[in-house]
Amino acid sequence: MLEHTTLLGPRQRARAQGRRGRPDGGAATLDGDGFSEEAYLAQVGQNPMALAYYHIYKLVLCYLLDAQEDACRHAEQAAQLAPFITGFLPVVTANTYASLAWLRRAEAAGAAERAEWLGRVEANQR
Repeated sequence: MLEHTTLLGPRQRARAQGRRGRPDGGAATLDGDGFSEEAYLAQVGQNPMALAYYHIYKLVLCYLLDAQEDACRHAEQAAQLAPFITGFLPVVTANTYASLAWLRRAEAAGAAERAEWLGRVEANQR
């Protein structure tokens, strides 16, 4: 059952992206069509692999829906859990979108904070 639930992320992310621009949509949530983030997180419990995938899906969704603070938060969570999915393609996705989210934050930041965000990107791309 757990394997099945880890595959729900891409489907829910695509559906959430499809809500973008609708008056009732655009929120960076995977909820909908019978899927509940809260129930999913309760089901996967402390499974670090499933949680890594969850935070990567949320990172991408938040970035695409311009929820940058949330994107950066999920980038941090995904980075902490990345060792549990080493060698899997989503590690590349997480790395790419984390850098994109941090670059977007750097654009809007003051000089000191900008240097911090750019430093994260530089370290992330090594």
